[in-house]
Amino acid sequence: MGNPFSKTESTVETIRENAFRPPNLDSPLSDAYYNSLLKDSIAELFVSYVIPMNILHVFHKYNRRVLVKQDLDFIKAQASSLGDVSASRSLLDRLVIYDDWFFCLLDSLRDSDVMLSHVAVQIENIKGKIN
Repeated sequence: MGNPFSKTESTVETIRENAFRPPNLDSPLSDAYYNSLLKDSIAELFVSYVIPMNILHVFHKYNRRVLVKQDLDFIKAQASSLGDVSASRSLLDRLVIYDDWFFCLLDSLRDSDVMLSHVAVQIENIKGKIN
């Protein structure tokens, strides 16, 4: 008849093995985790320097697929009703869901209309520490 616990023991052994295995860096989950970690790492700096109304208009110069009209409208409404800090947090939250958001952000910060190159450098340094 066999051991009724063999399947359970096998499952427990698999869980133990996987618990200490490094994450698969090619999986979509790890991309989401990395983006979340990067977002959290730059959030304070981002919120301190980025005024959404001064940068929203340049994102589409660098990537038309980053931030849709609904995002822009929401962030503008937040800036009007809740202020720049809340709108900056929302902007960063919405940016990270898009592919290539990070490089679009850096380009936008360096844009001559925005003039936050020093913030782009600091954000790149933070990213370098995470990598």
